Amino acid sequence: GCTDLGGAVESLVDSADATKAFTTAIAGVVSVPESYVQNVVFTAGSTCGGRRLEGRRLQTTGTVTYDLVFPASLGAAGSKQAAESAITALTSATVESVSSAFTEAIATYDSLSG
Repeated sequence: GCTDLGGAVESLVDSADATKAFTTAIAGVVSVPESYVQNVVFTAGSTCGGRRLEGRRLQTTGTVTYDLVFPASLGAAGSKQAAESAITALTSATVESVSSAFTEAIATYDSLSG
């Protein structure tokens, strides 16, 4: 998946705590265990549409990309059902709901406060 972010995105790049916070947030939004959220990457100055931004906007916007990986132990039918439920949850999630979940998760890390 890909989520556009606003704010001081450059401070999130290479932050293990930011990765953990986003993992917690997106897992909650999608209603999957955090272990299903993998390969979380923050990129400053980009959009989910692939457009690179310039100047001041480069520092204040960006994206976070991630993979949702369903374990083989769910079986083919279980994985398909879990993926379809995740797609439905992501499609119906608002920017505000994802931002709110991420903000709440960030608040639990002293290194990310401020």
